[in-house]
Amino acid sequence: MILQIPSLNAWIDKTNGYILAGCILAFVGSAIAFVCYLPGILKVIKTHDTRGISALMFGFTTFGCTVWVVVSILYIIGFTKGQKGTTPNIEAGLSAGLPTLISNLGLGICSAGMFIFKMKHIRLAKKNHMDLNTYVSKIVAERELVLKAKSQSKEQH
Repeated sequence: MILQIPSLNAWIDKTNGYILAGCILAFVGSAIAFVCYLPGILKVIKTHDTRGISALMFGFTTFGCTVWVVVSILYIIGFTKGQKGTTPNIEAGLSAGLPTLISNLGLGICSAGMFIFKMKHIRLAKKNHMDLNTYVSKIVAERELVLKAKSQSKEQH
C-alpha cells in the first residue's frame, strides 16, 4: 500500500501520495547512508588512525556529493521558476531536490572531513620525513597515551 496522507498530498502534488512516499523514502535512505559513515568518523576522531581510509575514495566522494548538491539546487530552482508558459511549482521543486540536497550535504561534509584528516596526516608525514604508516602509528600511540591518562585521572576523582 502506498503511503497516503491527504493533507500533505494536496501540498506536495495531486498524485495520491506517490511523490510524498518518494520523499519519505529518500529521507530515510539519506539518514541510513549518513549513519553508515558515523562509526568510521567517530573512530578516526577518537583514535586519529587514518591508515585504513583512502584519501582517493573520500576525495572522489566529496567531489561527487558536491556535484549532486549543485544538481539538487538546479532542480529546486528549475521547478520553482517553471518553464516558459508553465506555472512555477515550488512544492515539486522541493520534493525533487530537497532530499538529494540534504543527503549529499551531509555525506559531502563527512567525506570532506575524512579527506582533510587523511591529507593532513599525509602532509605531516612528508614534513617529518616519515613513511605514512610509521607517522600514523606514532600519532595513534601518542593518542592512546593521552586517552589512558585522561581515563586514569577521571578514576582518581
